[in-house]
Amino acid sequence: MVINFKLPGKVYRTAMSPLATSHMLIAAGTEDVQVRLCDIASGAFAHTLSGHRGMFISLWFVICLFFLCICAV
Repeated sequence: MVINFKLPGKVYRTAMSPLATSHMLIAAGTEDVQVRLCDIASGAFAHTLSGHRGMFISLWFVICLFFLCICAV
């Protein structure tokens, strides 16, 4: 299966959710300093997280708390 997501510019960091029940989310931190949650199961964007001011250093999902942690400059 191949799914293409149109993202604005370069993708600096990615993280995949370890909790694949009804969705399969990948978080993508892009050069426009937003994080987009891409749902592989549906092929759509689930959410866009904005408000960051600099490049992303890392992204990760916290397994037991249903959180996405974002570290940006």
